[in-house]
Amino acid sequence: MPRCPETAARGFQSGSGIPLLNVFYKKNAERSFQGPDSEERKKSITSNLHLIPGVVEKIQGRKLVVIEDSTVRGNAIARVRELLYKQARVKEAILLNYTPPIGIIG
Repeated sequence: MPRCPETAARGFQSGSGIPLLNVFYKKNAERSFQGPDSEERKKSITSNLHLIPGVVEKIQGRKLVVIEDSTVRGNAIARVRELLYKQARVKEAILLNYTPPIGIIG
């Protein structure tokens, strides 16, 4: 997913050896999960989250790992699923969800 989980994606790539490829982009910087109701949030996500032009050829028929950091309602993941399986026709997409460290330990 774009922006926030990039650090986690780089860490995962470093530890796993799986190449990192940015697949999505957002047209706006807005946080779509903050819409006033479910319909507005869905419209915001649909109009904002897209596949990077030219990436379909690179991922079609492949297995992907998608790293996300904000699965609250699952609205964005539903859009990701639509983009990956219907538009890009990937073979499999595995979702990894992470929570960044909060506060100071020790």
